[in-house]
Amino acid sequence: MHRLALISASATAALLASGAAAVTWPGNGHQYDVIVASGIEWSAAAAAETLGIGWHLATITSAEEDAFVASIIQGSGQLWLGGFQNPATTVDPNANWSWITGEPWQYIAWRSPEPNDFYGPASEQHLAIMDGVWNDEGSSPRIAGYVIETPIPVPEPATLALLGAGLGACASRRRADAGKR
Repeated sequence: MHRLALISASATAALLASGAAAVTWPGNGHQYDVIVASGIEWSAAAAAETLGIGWHLATITSAEEDAFVASIIQGSGQLWLGGFQNPATTVDPNANWSWITGEPWQYIAWRSPEPNDFYGPASEQHLAIMDGVWNDEGSSPRIAGYVIETPIPVPEPATLALLGAGLGACASRRRADAGKR
């Protein structure tokens, strides 16, 4: 349990160090955050240590969620989301889009004329968002960072300390009770 508390504390510290506070969307209870990382590749964003336990690149499954994410990223530039084409060799820019979470790919908000594989077939296999509309992207120096999401609220560091102290007290009490038997 001590190891889990340390991992959670370090993940929380990494998120807090990102400079922005996570924001909860009441529509699903998930928290979202924007991580600034100019020029980061999609695969690096998907594997970034700042994601922490329970966090993943954001997935947008409704117009309401898209509007919420657009409201928190205003002025941030183009950011990665958790959408990708699978397999990565897909030639049709409209085919085989998936969310990294496995959620159904039903809602779309493409900027016209996206998706378009602008640099040729299978050149743009990852999803970016800017101003609430989507763009298929490949490797782009125009990427300003990424949007992350978690269904589990991130505990404040003080909460983790209190939890650890409470668990320690319970363990001490249990040991003391066992010694009386």
